[in-house]
Amino acid sequence: MKSQRNPAFVRHLLFAGGIVCLLLAILGFLLPVIPGTPFLLLAMACFSRSSERTHRWVLGLPGVGPILQKWESEGSISWPVKVMASITLISATTYPIFFEGLATILRWTAGLCCLAILIFIWSRPSRKEG
Repeated sequence: MKSQRNPAFVRHLLFAGGIVCLLLAILGFLLPVIPGTPFLLLAMACFSRSSERTHRWVLGLPGVGPILQKWESEGSISWPVKVMASITLISATTYPIFFEGLATILRWTAGLCCLAILIFIWSRPSRKEG
């Protein structure tokens, strides 16, 4: 009977993808232009399928570790995180849409992506603690 684990090549690819996403997440937390949270969640998904040790390490990071643990166990997002994510997303999207002179298709694309992300965030279960 074959093992349910991913082959070594796939695990290495997932681990490399997790490292890239983790670096992009760190960059996203430092720069207002790049969103950090989606990359952090993607890194978690890659690590959970490639390296249990690295996955546990990310879950233990101060600040984001408890939030990620709740995300993995419940799929929930606390109210403060939802509000902050929404404010940040709307702020970062509004300026380019209305003031940068983008082509209409780019404005619609940015607006629809923002709307889809907001719907996703607010459709997740909420919890009271931050």
